Amino acid sequence: MLRFTVALLASALFLSPQAADKKRTGPERADQKRVTIAGCIDQRGDKYILTGDDELKKKAVLRGRTFSDENFARYLGHKVKVQGSAATDGEGAVINVDRIDDISANCTAQ
Repeated sequence: MLRFTVALLASALFLSPQAADKKRTGPERADQKRVTIAGCIDQRGDKYILTGDDELKKKAVLRGRTFSDENFARYLGHKVKVQGSAATDGEGAVINVDRIDDISANCTAQ
């Protein structure tokens, strides 16, 4: 009975909400920081990215936090300001976007 109780407690700790939080991309993650950054929206493959003004190099992959990623399509080629939380993963920098503000309908390399 003692082994069963210990195994049950170990399972409960492993499946606890704190363990699940480590996988989340929400604002409660300690390795994410709030950012506001301007750039141009581009699409590469099935991902939307934020590029810099100079040579339109990739700054970060964009992911909608409170909306679908397909909403970025309306801003393709636009200069925007995005707000959200930044993190890194296998793709490099990622911004989980809460808000997009359109700055300009054009985005060209300088």
